[in-house]
Amino acid sequence: MENVDTALKTVLAPFDIDLESNIYQGTAKKYIAYNYTTIPMDFGDDAPERERYLIQVHIFAPLNENINTLVRDIKSALFAADFSWPESINASTADERHIVLETEAVVEIPYGEV
Repeated sequence: MENVDTALKTVLAPFDIDLESNIYQGTAKKYIAYNYTTIPMDFGDDAPERERYLIQVHIFAPLNENINTLVRDIKSALFAADFSWPESINASTADERHIVLETEAVVEIPYGEV
């Protein structure tokens, strides 16, 4: 996996739901937003050789919509694309469904780009 943003967009695009990195600014009631944090790892000569991405995929939907199949399918798609199997957290409120999938990826840092 070379670019996590591209990989996430490629994995999530087939679900045909509004998709945004970080903050969703659209008007759809059903959408996906994702964010991540990176951690350098595997140091050699004081420089990291890989980055570990801690990724959150947020699935939002109206309260009356059953999204269990969607959540399961997104988990499977992420895993098939070489992300770790996602953990699932229900962060729903009285106003909307909100499922957070937490997954990880490790990406090589090409030599000379540090």
